[in-house]
Order: sequence, then structure tokens, then C-alpha cells
Amino acid sequence: MPYTLNACLLLVALLQGVQVASVQPAPTESLAGDTSGEEGEAAAESLSTSRFWGLILGATDNHSMEFEAEFQNQVKYHMLEEYNISSLPESCPSSDLRKETCLHRLVQGLLIYRVLIKHVEKEYPSNYKLSEARINCGRLITLIKVNMKHPESVTELNSSQEEQLLKDIDSPDTYKRRMTANSILYHLRNFLLQCKRAIRKREMARGRMANRNLLPIRFSNQV
Repeated sequence: MPYTLNACLLLVALLQGVQVASVQPAPTESLAGDTSGEEGEAAAESLSTSRFWGLILGATDNHSMEFEAEFQNQVKYHMLEEYNISSLPESCPSSDLRKETCLHRLVQGLLIYRVLIKHVEKEYPSNYKLSEARINCGRLITLIKVNMKHPESVTELNSSQEEQLLKDIDSPDTYKRRMTANSILYHLRNFLLQCKRAIRKREMARGRMANRNLLPIRFSNQV
């Protein structure tokens, strides 16, 4: 009988241990195994829909008509495509680059355009949209950095570099200065549209991947 009592007590203790173990919270190590940049990735889902894109692009609304009216159709708008400036940054292609690389290229490009817009402002001082576009470039830069895993990799331009950028595109010839200013706006618009499209594509791809990971697991009924 003592042996039976001890066995019963041991069995009760084991059952209590199983119950306690069943309500213990799952270990968090597996969830935290790859959290680097997780908040940035979550925030990046709304980057392509930010209002700052439209606020900057607003400076280029009706640009083609304004350009051809100014030059009285002697110079066609599409010719700005070939009027290249060496300091103009590359846009982010729709593929081939990682999202972080794309964001880095975008923010570095915006840093350059934010300076180049000053040249356009100088040539067209009555266009109030230009100063707003430059200010919103800064706001979009800040938003992009929030979405980056490594914002510290962004290289800010110092005052000497900014002065050199403006000096390189300056000219005593009014026609050249005006063509440069319009070329900056032309390429800025294409830069923004291409980068926004590329980022949107990567956000959608990440969303599809997240949805696949959330699909319910189907268990077989077989024993």
C-alpha cells in the first residue's frame, strides 16, 4: 500500500507539471531572431504612398507647356531628355537592386536634387512651387531614412560640395542657364516617378510574401 500511495503522489506531481508547462509563454528567441530593421520594413509599407512625392512633383505640373511657351516651340520639351547634366543622379531601376540599396540611391539622389533646385529657383524666382518642392525633398529624405535599416550609410553634402554643384551648372549664358534649370525639373520628375514605382514594386512583393507566411497550416487527418 505505501508503494501505491507514493506512486499516486508521483503521478499527481507529474500531471501538475504538465499543466504548468502547457501555460508557459512560448520562448521569444525565435521571434526576435531577425528583428534588425523590422520597424523600418513595417514603416516602408507606406513609403510609396507618402504625400511628399506629390508635393514635390507638383513643381513639375504643366512643365512641358510652360517650357514650350517660354521657348515658343523653337525647342521641344522632349529634347530635355538629351540635355544631360553630369551631376544628375541615377534613379532606382524597377528590379535588380535590393530594397535597401534602392532607398539609399533615392535618398542620395534627393540630396543632390535639393541643391540643384536652388539653381531653378534662381532662374524662376516667381515660381513659389520650387521652394516648396525643395522643402518637401528634405521631408521625404527624412521619411526614407526612417524606412532604412542603415540610415547612417547616407552621406550628407557639406556646404562646399553644395557650392560646387551650383558652380558647375552656372553659366554667363542665359539660354544655357534656363535650359539647365528646365533639365533639372525634367529629370527630377522622371527620377521621382521611377524610384516611386521601384519602391512600390518592392513593397508589394514583401506584402505577398507576408501573406504567404500567414496562410493557415493544414494538418492531415491521418493518424
